[in-house]
Amino acid sequence: MKKSSPIPSALSRVCCARSTAFSDLLEARLVLARAKEQNALEKAAKSGAKKKKGSEKENQIAKPATKAAKGGKKGTVVQWSKKQYHYMTDNLLTIIKNLPRYRQALGFNKGVDGPVANKGMTLPEVHNEIAQTLLCVGEPGSEYTEDDLVDLGKVIKNRIGNLKTGYTTNREKLGETGHGLVAADKIEGKFPWYMRMHELMGTSPVVSRSAGAHSETRVDLSILDRDGEAHCGPLSIHSDDDDDTESKISGWDTSRAASPVSAAGDDVPAKAGTPVAKVKSEVKTESLSTPLSSARGIKRKYMHEQIADLTAQTHAKQLKLGEVKERGKTVRAKAKYAGKSGVEFARFEHQQHEAKLQREHELAMLERQMQLAIFQWPPHRCQTYQTPILHYSSLDN
Repeated sequence: MKKSSPIPSALSRVCCARSTAFSDLLEARLVLARAKEQNALEKAAKSGAKKKKGSEKENQIAKPATKAAKGGKKGTVVQWSKKQYHYMTDNLLTIIKNLPRYRQALGFNKGVDGPVANKGMTLPEVHNEIAQTLLCVGEPGSEYTEDDLVDLGKVIKNRIGNLKTGYTTNREKLGETGHGLVAADKIEGKFPWYMRMHELMGTSPVVSRSAGAHSETRVDLSILDRDGEAHCGPLSIHSDDDDDTESKISGWDTSRAASPVSAAGDDVPAKAGTPVAKVKSEVKTESLSTPLSSARGIKRKYMHEQIADLTAQTHAKQLKLGEVKERGKTVRAKAKYAGKSGVEFARFEHQQHEAKLQREHELAMLERQMQLAIFQWPPHRCQTYQTPILHYSSLDN
């Protein structure tokens, strides 16, 4: 018999040993994975039991913390992008539009109402109030309460910011030359609140920079040069009476041939335009001669001369201001003196009238006393004074 070689048997034993070790390693890894999975399930069960226990004992104070622990649900309170929730955005814009203090606080156009009082409310308080009106009071059967106003206010803040950003972006698209007509329909479908936002934004500094302009603001005229450089074709104005009329708009090359369109729509060979380069250059030199000559005649002032001029102007303004103040003091003093004089004159007239009435009263009393004394005179003496008695009796009659 032929003896087998010991080398193949050794190799087979080594291979068997390695396969056994590899299988043991796989089994160990499987056991570890199952153990980790079991631990994760146990931890999840424990945390769920704690949450359930806490929800059974919740009260008014612990309610916000419990709701905050839910986390994921509060991230999307209202899915604004879905069409079924578009009415929420419309209601939000209606609420902001109806109250001028909301428009003023949120940076929208104040309108004809002008500045109004905001009742001392901060911006987060305004967001919370709008959230309460929109999501708590305005929604029948709403699950939100006053304890959720802080989170709901943040939702309102983010939504208003997104609306402003979307309006600004779409406004820039519509402002691009030749792009507005193409993008108008797309914007209307993607951002249906553009017109309402345009009404609310108005002349807000966010979209209109005209409010920040002043007398020193420079006007960008570079677009005129760019338009003239970009256009390299001819521009000619043709009428039925004269086909050789040239364009008088500067910046256009009238030396090239123009191709007018006939009434039938066929191209008609154009006549060569008359070059006007020399005329333009002459006009330009004449227009520039006056500013240069006037600029040379201006004398530059040094620092001390400028200070002297400024001092003189300040002194003149102070004199005018002092004159106005003194004139005002004089007018007030005259008015005060006239008032006092009038009061004294009225008091003197009143005293004179009272004295006159007093004298008349005293004279009347003396006359009555004299008459009473005559009536009380003895009878035997009245014969000699018969005439005076008759005289006084006639006075009584």
